[in-house]
Amino acid sequence: MQQDEFDNEKEIIFINPYETLGIKKENKLEDFLSKNSRHAYGDRVVTDKYNNLKQINPSNRKKLLLSYYMIFNPEKCDSFNKNFFHIQKKDQFYYVIMDDLENLKKIYSTDKYIFAQKDGYYRNLLHYAVIGEYYDICEFLLKEGINFDEPDFFCATALYHAKGNIKDLLKKYGAKKTVYNTPIYPSINLKYTTKDKIGIIYNNLYSNGFVQQINSIYKNNKIIGKRLIRHNDFHKKNTYNWINSYHGTKFNSISHIMQFGLINYGEPLMGHIGKNETIDDINNWASAIFVTPSILYAKNYSEVISSNGDNWYIIIEAKIEPGYFSTHESTIYNYDYKSGEPHEIEYRIESTDDSENFFFFGGSDQDHIFTTSLLFVQKDFLDNLNNYQEASIFKFSI
Repeated sequence: MQQDEFDNEKEIIFINPYETLGIKKENKLEDFLSKNSRHAYGDRVVTDKYNNLKQINPSNRKKLLLSYYMIFNPEKCDSFNKNFFHIQKKDQFYYVIMDDLENLKKIYSTDKYIFAQKDGYYRNLLHYAVIGEYYDICEFLLKEGINFDEPDFFCATALYHAKGNIKDLLKKYGAKKTVYNTPIYPSINLKYTTKDKIGIIYNNLYSNGFVQQINSIYKNNKIIGKRLIRHNDFHKKNTYNWINSYHGTKFNSISHIMQFGLINYGEPLMGHIGKNETIDDINNWASAIFVTPSILYAKNYSEVISSNGDNWYIIIEAKIEPGYFSTHESTIYNYDYKSGEPHEIEYRIESTDDSENFFFFGGSDQDHIFTTSLLFVQKDFLDNLNNYQEASIFKFSI
């Protein structure tokens, strides 16, 4: 194969992303954004090359944007040889890149969660629609409520890339310049006031390498949640088919959990089921990790903190492996089940770690569970949310 192949420009079959963007070829696409090269080839450099080439030849827009996507998301590609690659699956990102609003709407009609999904560098669909300058797709995404203030790995929101009428469109929907709109590579260095306790927590966790990013969750243009994403090891653990779950926790446990993950900490909390007690015919019930599919249930185990004048629940998000946990009814006396909540609302993961050796030698997460993020949820919002299905707004897709 000597050149890129197209199918009437509606489908790009094979492409050489390096050659397309005029970037020095690496031996492996997977190594392109390694720790050593990521900052040298940062988003701004690649975006500048994309924009310059697009101006020279606007008809190559899709080809250039797909190359940009491939370089930053090598796990989405299959290789034909060392030079040519193609997308493994035509998903919502592919259809945005191809400016295919019709197929994007078809996916959205069956899966409303695609707007919450991000690529390997935390860009959502709006980032790509704005970079591609696809006005109709931008308008559709904004009308349907996509988060227009979502920062990517390089701290840039969609507004950072927007130009002309698309920039005006974003501002119409409320996008504003924020501290996220200045890419800063070695550290994010967000400037928080002393009243912003969540911001201070984030800075401390980020500086220690326990989290990589902070994202906001919106409802009716109001922030109702803040998610601190832990790290990218879930890609290595192949947890894509694992199940979302929640775990309410205390302020003093945050640093430990974000460093080591959810493990068996030994002594149960005061007032909870003690050691060596038998529940549901399970001996030593408390020697385990407990999560729940319902964030409405998890809040009952969560401490509330104050930040910027609002009260927030502290909730851990985790993925659990199918087949390695048991399900149980609520152990909260006379628990008031919310609409749609599963009756077996507690998930128990048998402890597989030796907590003393674990803390001595270090590590990250026990078997069959992976801690993905720390979530702060506005207390007033969650307390007035009584429908299990509506709580899916907090679902974390990776």
